[in-house]
Amino acid sequence: DKDPLFSLAAAIGERLVRQEFDLMTFIHNEFENTAKFDTVTTSIPTMAGFDVGVLPPKLTGYDVEPENNEETLSNMMEYSIAGVLYSVMMESQACEVSQRIIAMDNASTNAGDMVDRFTLLYNRARQAKITTELTEIISGAESLNDDVDED
Repeated sequence: DKDPLFSLAAAIGERLVRQEFDLMTFIHNEFENTAKFDTVTTSIPTMAGFDVGVLPPKLTGYDVEPENNEETLSNMMEYSIAGVLYSVMMESQACEVSQRIIAMDNASTNAGDMVDRFTLLYNRARQAKITTELTEIISGAESLNDDVDED
């Protein structure tokens, strides 16, 4: 239940970049609106294993200093993973908060409906009791009137 932090995403990214992989894929929820979210995948290709001075195809046209070395690519990879991971964490939290809001709204609506139903049942029971008491009072008064008329 903690808010996503970039420092946490960076720490995870630092660990992940040490692993060997060809393609890292994150499966996560993507927030669309308060009532809808989609489960999507986000992939990151590896930048490791390229010769010094050779950039990955995704970085064609960019200048990387110092001289496209392995450490620079590793740092870029770590930051890339951290950025994507932070984005994934934020999207997932937005979906979770949205679903909690909807659940609480539904619970409040249901509770209001229950109160209305119980109020109606209570009023009907009270009305039936009052009607019974009035019937008994009227019957008693009638019998007293009958006794007085006979005398």
